[in-house]
Amino acid sequence: MRAISVYKVKSILVACLVGIFCLSGCIATSTKAAQGSPQKEKQYALKADYNTIIGKSIIEGRNANPGKSAFRLITKGSEAFFGRVAMIRFAEHSLDLQYYIVEDDLTGSMLLEEILRAADRGVRVRLLVDSLAVSKVHGEVSLLSSHPNISIRVFNPVVLQDESFVLRMTTWVFDFERANKRMHNKALIADNLTAIIGGRNLGDQYFDASADYNFSDMDVMAAGPVVSKISHSFDNYWNSDPAYDLTVAEDIITDAEALKNIRLTLDKRWKKAVASDTGGKVEKSLNLWKQEGKLA
Repeated sequence: MRAISVYKVKSILVACLVGIFCLSGCIATSTKAAQGSPQKEKQYALKADYNTIIGKSIIEGRNANPGKSAFRLITKGSEAFFGRVAMIRFAEHSLDLQYYIVEDDLTGSMLLEEILRAADRGVRVRLLVDSLAVSKVHGEVSLLSSHPNISIRVFNPVVLQDESFVLRMTTWVFDFERANKRMHNKALIADNLTAIIGGRNLGDQYFDASADYNFSDMDVMAAGPVVSKISHSFDNYWNSDPAYDLTVAEDIITDAEALKNIRLTLDKRWKKAVASDTGGKVEKSLNLWKQEGKLA
């Protein structure tokens, strides 16, 4: 009996070792995401045009302070949200967004609605998110990639969409150093003229809108030469090997019907928010800013 027990133990140990070596072999030879993304179109920030709503609002300050940049600290979550809405709504040529997390909650959905409207106006939208938040990209965010003017990429996916669940799990064990390289950058750049950078991702808890908990963060709104440097940083990440087109990294179904449905959902949420007292005030202020060129 003892001999049989020892034999069984040895067999189990051997089986475990074989399994480990097989899994480690899979990680070493099959992790496509570690080898750089497939061929993709390189894209870069568009040239700044001061003959726009945003450009006209900052040109006076630019001319009065040649070579200098302007900054404004944003401490309140509500102001951080308001500033992002304004930049997205007034953009005429391009929007570049780089975030670790994009939620599809109330404020996240409202920002997505603004992004969708911007794309409808012909604005080129590039959205780069960290792949660990890709589960949040499933749903409303992912469906925006159906729009011809919206491109979404994810940074450093652990594995790609056609690779197995087992490989996904074991990659964290055998290739932890690569898998743990995450992108925590946070930036929103409008028309390559103004930008918001700082600690806030996109979601209720970053804009003092969550009933459960809220983060205390700091943002900076910037204009001037520093924005081109922020755009250059974004381009480096966007065109880097670890940045994958969303449909390559994840199994996302995107089509005209899905985009139509998400339009209805986002529009319904936005109208509900605008109908509130606070939402009405935001809308009134934004419209006044646009009419009088007071973004600055």
